[in-house]
Formats: sequence, structure tokens, C-alpha cells
Amino acid sequence: MLMTSPRPGAAGALFALLVLINGAARAETAPAAPPALGVVVASGIVAEGDKDSSLIWITLGGSDLRFETPTEAVQNPDGLFAAAKQSADKRLRLTITYDPDSGFMDPATGKATFAIRQVRLGDKTIAGAGADADLRRTPASPAEAALARALGLSEEGDPKAVRVDLTTALADPDLPTAWRISALKTRASVDEANAEGDLPAGPDRDRLLLSALEDNRAWVKLAPDDADAALGVAANLEELGAYDDALGAYRAMRAKWPDEDYRSAIRIGAVFRTRGQYDRALAELDNLVARKGAQSGMKFHYNRGRTLSKLGRHLDAVKEFDAGLKDQPDYAWAKAYRACDLAAVGRLDEALADQTSAAAILARWAGEQRPTLTMARGIRQVAEVADQLRQAKSAKPPAKPIVGCDIYFDDFEKTRDRSPMLPSP
Repeated sequence: MLMTSPRPGAAGALFALLVLINGAARAETAPAAPPALGVVVASGIVAEGDKDSSLIWITLGGSDLRFETPTEAVQNPDGLFAAAKQSADKRLRLTITYDPDSGFMDPATGKATFAIRQVRLGDKTIAGAGADADLRRTPASPAEAALARALGLSEEGDPKAVRVDLTTALADPDLPTAWRISALKTRASVDEANAEGDLPAGPDRDRLLLSALEDNRAWVKLAPDDADAALGVAANLEELGAYDDALGAYRAMRAKWPDEDYRSAIRIGAVFRTRGQYDRALAELDNLVARKGAQSGMKFHYNRGRTLSKLGRHLDAVKEFDAGLKDQPDYAWAKAYRACDLAAVGRLDEALADQTSAAAILARWAGEQRPTLTMARGIRQVAEVADQLRQAKSAKPPAKPIVGCDIYFDDFEKTRDRSPMLPSP
């Protein structure tokens, strides 16, 4: 049995870490779509998995999808499972190629299971079940079929088409509660990803975020003891500029679920950082350490590094990104931000190496997920900073480049007004 103990907040990772850049200009062009294989991909760090003589199965952190293949259908089952174990042990992204039409729902958990066609870890690819192996199971109802397909396409498919399938499933009055929860949380996630990935700041984005908020609130009603549901509501309020409401929701979450201190503190600190209250942002993270002891994981170190950078403490920020990258060495944005801090203290060779590595990782990500305008913008911005660093290095004597970390997430992390679509506080 392979099982990692996810660090607090590793599952259900929030938009501020997983969304790349937000608010892309409409005129920008999204990257070309990844090669069509008749299947789609999911990427993440392996959370759980197992292998025996009959079956191999894997789950990814922050995902409600389960992936499996008959052991006998795989040419190299030991290699496939070894890649999954390496992803879990070394915190590396595993990419799973799967058949979205092979899904079926678990009535107890609300999770969908799909057939593995191949996995990829870095430059290593291991084949799963061949295309001639029919691993599909017939769903028991049209609602199950619609929901399973929607979940399978939720990261890669057309958001509007996915939304139609989810709405079809939710219209079934006999939909099991676990499935209804899965449909609501997925529709909220799809709307958030569409808003953040494809739309600039404005009414259209806010409408999708408001729809996500409504679905997350419906999820809370169905599962009042689910901390992830409460986190979804708080995050939507934050995205909609209702910062005081979001802070209240994060604090209420911490009071109700003391084990959620980690995620709550990080999000509270992020709200303060967005508001330009950098000392308070840092104090929130430092107080977490005072309460709970030393913290680990990319989420903690990344957010502390971002905050220290805002305070002009560039060497301290570098140390935080160093620590985070030991935990998750292929997180592109930690490298991109570390490059900014390295450049600020004149360490141009290291900065350029980080920026080049970040660009390579982003290029790989672009081939593994649905093309978005924000991905295109992120790739362009990383290339622009790399050019600035090269020009600074070639100057005689080398110049200190003006490289601002604020260019990333610049639209999303600016303080915004409370959305007029929300009721007055």
C-alpha cells in the first residue's frame, strides 16, 4: 500500500497556488492545444495508491478522481507503480492519461474512477492499459453517466460542456447525496478555473465566481462538517473582494476545525498581503509557527517567501523558496519568484537559471492541461523576465536589473473593490 500523509492543506490546494496567472488580456493568444489522443490528462502529486496481482490504482492530491488499470493489462506494472511512488515520495507531479468515457461513480464517496492509459513522470513515460482494452463500465443512470463524464473532463474539457453535464446530473432528484456534493464542488471548481483562467477582471469573471460561491454554499448545507466546503466559500469571498467577510470565514473555519489552523493562517496571511498589509501577513504566518511549531511544505514556504519579498527581505525570501522547493522541486512559480529575489541582490547567474527552469516547467504544464489565456500570459511574462536578466548579465559592468515580482498574478493579487454583485455587508 502506498500512502503519503499530505501536509496540512496539500489536498484541495487553493487557487493562489494552483492557478498560474489571472486576468489575462483578451488580445493574448492561448497556447496550442495538447496533442489529441482521444483521452485527457490529470497532473498532480500522488496522494494514495496500491498495486496487487489484479489491480493498480492511484489518486492525486486535491482531486476527487481515482485512476485504475488491471495489472495484467499493463506491460510494466512495476514501473508504473514505481513512478507513482516516486511522485509521492519526492513530491513530483505525475501526469496520468486516461479515458474520460471509462468513468463510473462510487455511490458512497462520490468519487469517479477512470481507466489509466499511461503515466508520465518528468521525461519517463510508462504505458497503461492499451487502447484496445475496453475498461469501461456501464453507468446505472443517465445522471451517473453525465456526472462521471463531467468529472473526467473537468480539468481538460470545454468548461461550458462540462457545466452542462453537471447541471444535467444535479437536475436528477434521486441523485445520491455524495454525488450531488461532487457535482456541486466540481461545478464551482470549473467556474473558478474558467473565471481565473480565461477572463479578465470584470463583470463576466465576477458572475462565474458568484456562481461558484452559490454552489459552494449549497455544498456547505449538504456537508456542514466538511472543512473543504467552508474553505471554498471563504476563497470565493476573497476572490470577489469581500476581504473582511473572507477573513471572518477563515477565522470561523479555524475555530470550528482546529486542525485547519494551517490552511486558515495561510489564507488569512494571503488576504493581508493582497491588501498591502505585509507586516500583518508575516505575523499571521509567524504566529502559526508559535502556536504549532515549525511548519513545512510548499504552501507555507511559498507564501512566507512572497510576503518577505514584499517587505524587501530578499535573502530571507530566497531561503523560504529554497525550503519549499526541497518539498516540491518542480513548482515553477516558486522558481520564478526566487529568481526575482536573487536578481534583487545581484545574483544574476542563479536568477537566470531559476527563470530558465521555470520556463521549461511552464512549457511542460502547457502541454498537460487545457490551454488558457492566463497560461499564455504566464509563459510570456517568464520569457520577458529572462530577457531582462540576460541583458543585465551582458552589460559592462553587469547591471542590476529591474525585475519586479509583482508582474506575476498582478491582476489577481491587486486589492480590488468588493464586487457589486455581492449584497452589502
